[in-house]
Amino acid sequence: MENDEAASVPTVGIMIENSYEAWPLAGLSSASVVYEAPVEGKIPRFLALFPLTAEVDKVGPVRSARPYYIDWMSEYEQPLYMHVGGSPNALEQLQASKVIDINEFYQGLYFWRAEDRVAPHNTYTGASL
Repeated sequence: MENDEAASVPTVGIMIENSYEAWPLAGLSSASVVYEAPVEGKIPRFLALFPLTAEVDKVGPVRSARPYYIDWMSEYEQPLYMHVGGSPNALEQLQASKVIDINEFYQGLYFWRAEDRVAPHNTYTGASL
């Protein structure tokens, strides 16, 4: 793929939890770019970025949106942001941004709940992103 073609492929960002209860994580090693930052309680989360054409069977556990991750998503062309809910500030910011909001609460068909994990550490997405 040429550089111009690669730059025009939409980016999918997926919020992934990084706490002991969430391990083992799925799909993180397949990401093109990974951001990590702490959220409340100093528990870190990852924002894993994939080209829309990526085929990853399982990514997660997927968690909620935060404003600074939306800021990072805004730097990409045609960004899609996959998450499960979010802080009030993040959800408000998503409405005003160019980021395409894929929230499990409204687009549940893109997510599934693993029966071998306890909520909230059991939400996943994957296959053709």
